[in-house]
Amino acid sequence: TSGDGLFRLTRRRFRHFGLVDSPKGVVVQSVSVEPNGGVWAATYGHGLFLLNEAGATNITLPGAGDSPAYLQSVLADRAGRLWVSTMGAGLRLVEGSNTRRVPQTQTAGGNVIALFEDSRGMVWHSGGGPLIGSSDGTSFQTFGPADGLLAGGIACFAEDTSGALWAASTSAVFRLDRPS
Repeated sequence: TSGDGLFRLTRRRFRHFGLVDSPKGVVVQSVSVEPNGGVWAATYGHGLFLLNEAGATNITLPGAGDSPAYLQSVLADRAGRLWVSTMGAGLRLVEGSNTRRVPQTQTAGGNVIALFEDSRGMVWHSGGGPLIGSSDGTSFQTFGPADGLLAGGIACFAEDTSGALWAASTSAVFRLDRPS
């Protein structure tokens, strides 16, 4: 949303999660559902929230110190990890009670805009540079201009039924065909 918090549609009714009491409201940048049904919400200016039937809880990332409040995207992957991307402060990976910052050499900078998990369990991310994928959070595969990917930030991802990865920037749409 653009300042109204988060809404959930159930049984033809909307439930509003205001998240914080702020005159300017809360801009929710991204949401991700975890296997137990909880919903993570990444906000721009108010940090990370975990939502469930009881309501919304603001979460400080374990071991992250001063957790960045300006979040771009959040992804709860099928391996139980939580990926949190920030505006200018890089990418954080939460595994259990451990949080680590993914080195900027593996994120192509501090501004990671989009996160996506494909059907193979590969987590993709991008910001203002190349498209980067990782299956384990420690080794990374990079695609850039040499692979036909033009410069510019990837803002969103999708996967089609053939397993091809689609990535869109502000100026183009790219398709990455991968072997089965």
